[in-house]
Amino acid sequence: MTSIGKLFAESPFGPLAGHTEKVHECVSRIRDLFEALLAEDHARLKVLHDEISGLEHEADRFKNDVREQMPRTIFLPVDRSTLIRFLKEQDSIADTAEDVAVLLIMRKTTVHADLKADLMAYVLKVIETSEKLVEASRSFQRALEKKFQGSEADRVVDLCKDISRMEWETDQMRRALSIKTFAIEDQLDPVTIFFYTKLFVALGKIADHAENTADNLRLMVRKK
Repeated sequence: MTSIGKLFAESPFGPLAGHTEKVHECVSRIRDLFEALLAEDHARLKVLHDEISGLEHEADRFKNDVREQMPRTIFLPVDRSTLIRFLKEQDSIADTAEDVAVLLIMRKTTVHADLKADLMAYVLKVIETSEKLVEASRSFQRALEKKFQGSEADRVVDLCKDISRMEWETDQMRRALSIKTFAIEDQLDPVTIFFYTKLFVALGKIADHAENTADNLRLMVRKK
């Protein structure tokens, strides 16, 4: 039996929780990526892009292993199709983190001084949202082991609500950054404005996918 298969023998959710943590490895490197951007260290950006791309590939392989080993004929305590949706949405988090890294090596971009603090705060909130998903995933696994009895299932729901709130907060931060960008548009060329906007949206999609993944977690808990 493969290592993923052994995990499924112990718990049907164990491999998916492992995938959550693998995905978060990609997202966690976004902070280093933006620190390099703000420092205009373009050589470091390339190194970090390669690292994130490698981590995304690992997450993708992990996802494929999970799909192949997920039981098809034995009983699962949650709906298999929901597990598949969870896995697909979660994988999109890593994909989007890589998209952000790709954006930052496409063009040597300087971040305007007026935007630096707000941009880094936005990045940290996106990462925090991913961290909260890891916490929810671990809590779900504990709830599953207890057959969704007791307080742990309620904790999963509460954590998913936190993720939804945090995603809303990232939306507000993205809008504020866009407003501030257009407030200084006379100091920026059109291509840079377009690039900033594209970057803000790409970052926000990481939180969007985290919220969608959490919605699948909440659905699995509430169906019990």
